[in-house]
Amino acid sequence: MHDLVELAISEEALEGRAALPMPAGASVSLGFEAAGTVARRGEVVQCDACGEGWRIGIRLASAA
Repeated sequence: MHDLVELAISEEALEGRAALPMPAGASVSLGFEAAGTVARRGEVVQCDACGEGWRIGIRLASAA
């Protein structure tokens, strides 16, 4: 399990920062701390070193 700090989110994608890298192509399941926010699935499409962590780009699967 990874903790991810959300930097930006839309219906199609999420950009975040994590302490550890995630491989491009990895399937992920995302849970959110905000009440009433539905968990989502997605795919890591980008992972770049950024300062002391990693900037992660995730393409979100269509909401069911």
